[in-house]
Amino acid sequence: MSPLEGSAPAPAALTADEASAALARVVASATFSGSARHRAFLEAVGRHHLRDPHAEPLKEFALGVDVFGRSPEDFDPQVDNIVRVEARRLRDRLRQYYETEGHDDPVLIDVPRGGYGATFARRQAAPAGE
Repeated sequence: MSPLEGSAPAPAALTADEASAALARVVASATFSGSARHRAFLEAVGRHHLRDPHAEPLKEFALGVDVFGRSPEDFDPQVDNIVRVEARRLRDRLRQYYETEGHDDPVLIDVPRGGYGATFARRQAAPAGE
């Protein structure tokens, strides 16, 4: 570790308004304009996080029923992989957004692998010279 690492002040925590504005910006973007499914998925996990950042992530069953319109009586996440497939596609679409029109967004949204919870983080400034 260099002497300068860790000496910079930590970035200020995101406010709920900043996170909400970031979610609205991504959902309204051209990258997401062609996919109502991904907009609905991102809004569901993002709004869940905004209501309570410490809550457990949404469950696959709830997303299948509430976002993807599966019947609660018939939906079996072990058989129907719609949520897992669309989560991967959502992550790809988020990556595409941040590589293109969102490359300067001050807040990054992610849906980490292994669950269905959104995270919001302030973009770190690139070190000088990069």
